[in-house]
Amino acid sequence: KPVPILGFLKEGVNQYKFIGFLFLLRNYQDYQLDNQGNLRAVWLFEFQIFSDIPPLKIGNFNDPFLPFYNQFKKEILPEDTIIDSLFPKKKQDEIILPKLDEETIKSIETLKKNLLTINPYEFEVLMSKLIEYTGFVNVEVTKKSGDDGIDVNAFLKHRFSLDLSYQFQVKRWKHSVGRKEVANLRGSLGFNSFGVIISTSHFTSSAINESQGTGKTPINLVGMKDLYEIIKETNFAL
Repeated sequence: KPVPILGFLKEGVNQYKFIGFLFLLRNYQDYQLDNQGNLRAVWLFEFQIFSDIPPLKIGNFNDPFLPFYNQFKKEILPEDTIIDSLFPKKKQDEIILPKLDEETIKSIETLKKNLLTINPYEFEVLMSKLIEYTGFVNVEVTKKSGDDGIDVNAFLKHRFSLDLSYQFQVKRWKHSVGRKEVANLRGSLGFNSFGVIISTSHFTSSAINESQGTGKTPINLVGMKDLYEIIKETNFAL
């Protein structure tokens, strides 16, 4: 029988606000920098929050909890729990070593730490400049940051083809990007436009599968490792 996990947000000294039931989506090992800038291996846990909860009685959490739990189990696919991270991982008892050395991983985490200090709208502007720097034209930030929709519009010109329309969604996130975000972007795309998600985090296995779905408009996924490589290869100045 599932055990309810209650989420609280600290608002002051001995003051906590109930934010809802927490459901564990996934846990995985990754890398982070500590306060001294040293690279360390950590465990990350990602939860989904159900906040629309009726009033609860102390000691009677299961009755209101079970409907949310059943809904959660229906919505989450097995591949939603798998992360494409930089850390060595087991797959069918095989150890897959990381393709990156420790110094490169440290550089990636340093860049990520710096990008996370920028507010979401400034991050969109910065990414629009990077997009333009890599060869796109008519690059335009659409509006101030939101959770859904298109953040940046751009065109790619080539003498042998028509101008290609690209629409970007940029996510200054610590947690991973899932299947839902990929599907939402596809639904927001304009006619004959290609989609790209740029994120400071990882993509779940289901997000990768969704981005490459047969018969669907492909969505290109640019994670933190890809973003680091683009910036390094183009010598883009942050």
